[in-house]
Amino acid sequence: GIVDPIAWLDSNSLARLSVCGQQARRAVEQVWQKWKQQLEGVGLDLLEAELAKLWTSHSPLIRSAGAKMSKLCSAADVYRCWPSRDWFKEAALPVQDTFDFEIRDSSYNVWVFQLQTALPLLGRIVCDLYLRMAWPSCRNDREEAQQWASAADAAAFVTLAAKQARDEDEGMFGHRWELKMRPSYQLMEQIWWDPQRQGRMVGRNRDFAAVLERRPYLETGPLLPRYPMPLDGLSLLWGQESVFMTWDKHELWVYACYVD
Repeated sequence: GIVDPIAWLDSNSLARLSVCGQQARRAVEQVWQKWKQQLEGVGLDLLEAELAKLWTSHSPLIRSAGAKMSKLCSAADVYRCWPSRDWFKEAALPVQDTFDFEIRDSSYNVWVFQLQTALPLLGRIVCDLYLRMAWPSCRNDREEAQQWASAADAAAFVTLAAKQARDEDEGMFGHRWELKMRPSYQLMEQIWWDPQRQGRMVGRNRDFAAVLERRPYLETGPLLPRYPMPLDGLSLLWGQESVFMTWDKHELWVYACYVD
């Protein structure tokens, strides 16, 4: 039969193997802590840097079409939009899985990324989540939209575009932008999620059923990753409508919750 190779090692070799294992575990833990710090440290500076990068890359398009980019009419349209892809034609974001479901008058989108793949794109993801809500509508905010489109340079564009992120007051629909860590239980209060509702949604949505098959642990617990289950997450938009992120050591989950 097959013999365990460890059985052939002497005590010195076993000691060296144990040290290597401890060093490997420490190295993995150091990487995880670095990733956590990057996610927990997301703030206004990251958003503003990404807005400046957006202007540098796409100012001709913003000047020619910026005043009429946001033609979206419904909340569902807004939440399905990724501006960097849909408006500025950058490469598609590497979304691994998507939950898209409705309960009564509330609708939810959850996008799942591989954490290691998402981290280099974190600024773009945050900026997209912000812009699709903050970009002035050509229908209702025509003057502001024109100001964005006619910004003199990157600094002027960032000043205009980041205004909502700096404003601590609630918007007209009872929500505000924030870049703030919140406990997971607070974030999960934004989502109606229980096994009975899952059963009804699975019957109507094959894609949803397929995602649940890949994550059977969701049948008995909250809509969160599990390795380990996060105790907190990053809130971006808070209030009647909400946008936030949670993560474990393998995946980044992005949530958008809104009332139709």
